[in-house]
Amino acid sequence: MNQVALIRLPNKMLWNERLQAPLGLLALAAYLRRTVDCEVSIVDLSGRYTEEQWGDVIPEAHYFGVSATTGDMGYAARVATWLKEHRSSAYRIIGGAHASVLAKDTLLKTDFDYAVFGEGEKTLSEIVAGKPLDVIDGLAYKDGWGAIYVNTKRESIKELDSLPHLAWQDIAEDSAVSYELVEEGERASCISTSRGCPYRCAFCSNATWEGKVRLHSAEWVYEELRLMKKILGVTEVRLVDEIIGLKPERLTAICDQFRKTELKFRTHLRCDLTTRPNLVTLRDAGCVEVAFGVESVSQRILNHIRKGVSIEQAEQAIAWTKEVGMVSKAYFIIGLPGESPSSVQDTVDFIERVQPDRCTLSTFQPYPGSPIYDHPEEFEIEIFSRDWSRYWLLGWEDTNEGFAARTPEMDVPALVQARKRLMDYMRDEGRHK
Repeated sequence: MNQVALIRLPNKMLWNERLQAPLGLLALAAYLRRTVDCEVSIVDLSGRYTEEQWGDVIPEAHYFGVSATTGDMGYAARVATWLKEHRSSAYRIIGGAHASVLAKDTLLKTDFDYAVFGEGEKTLSEIVAGKPLDVIDGLAYKDGWGAIYVNTKRESIKELDSLPHLAWQDIAEDSAVSYELVEEGERASCISTSRGCPYRCAFCSNATWEGKVRLHSAEWVYEELRLMKKILGVTEVRLVDEIIGLKPERLTAICDQFRKTELKFRTHLRCDLTTRPNLVTLRDAGCVEVAFGVESVSQRILNHIRKGVSIEQAEQAIAWTKEVGMVSKAYFIIGLPGESPSSVQDTVDFIERVQPDRCTLSTFQPYPGSPIYDHPEEFEIEIFSRDWSRYWLLGWEDTNEGFAARTPEMDVPALVQARKRLMDYMRDEGRHK
């Protein structure tokens, strides 16, 4: 029987590497168990930053799978090399956001044998089942002489309810449960009730989902919540959907499931899809916090990055959230195309005026596959680094590092200074979280 080990990479940039469960690996494990005669394990390398620490936890297996974002690629490459040296008879597979955009480049520059692009469940199961490589959709692979082949894209799974529920039984409790995810000290984990996003923000790569949105039914969501509560003993949940409020009637149906389970939760909404009645529905179902991707409070920048929202909508969404009695949170990004000293001051003025309860500040990264990455000249931004180790949204706040692009009005020292100013302001106001 084939053995498959799915690896969660370490990440020094996060203040809590295990804040959220690795939902992608849990979905892959569940699908493999249903479709292939194999043994599956999930290996968590969180906090293990050196190769010397990996041998004790990485088992023997026939296949090793790694899921990586662009910022993960440094550790992903190191893990692939370690596996080549220490688990030499095994096949090394990478999937996730980065490989979905740069599959061939990823294989050229790392010791992975296969790169899965797009949704991974069916592709991975066909690899493990021994299907001929040249007929597996969604796969790039090396042959025995190092040549790289890229197969046809795989169609997205249309009916999400056909997928099994996540393999919570395959992961250690401390990798699935957090006490800082929703309310401090409460036992919590996370789920997604959908896949994809229909919007076309220029800073986002939508390669995996191709702009399509697919939804789990409310009944499927209820069963997932029930299993989480039973297996993990959680009392709270974070919804991490790309977009949860697209259809008001579905949002109401999801809230009905939370009422039945009596689980508290937090989520995020688009400002332009937020209404006061929907916020009341969320509150009454047990929602304690709603976050909004404000990104910038310069309408010029928002228009430039094709966000599709207005400053007035952001102000109204935050005001309504506070009015109905939930915690409001605003996400901001420093360094977007068009960033200038005046737009930085606009952010401070917005926070003082609107008073969101919490704020998070990210460092802009021009992710591969995004319109900004593909056509920086159209956005009047200079990308000066393709060092993937820089490509983290979070973790650079107290450093002089992290920026991979600059705007005409702000070079890197100016961006670093502006980030520090905003972080200091948010912390002094007690809003940064």
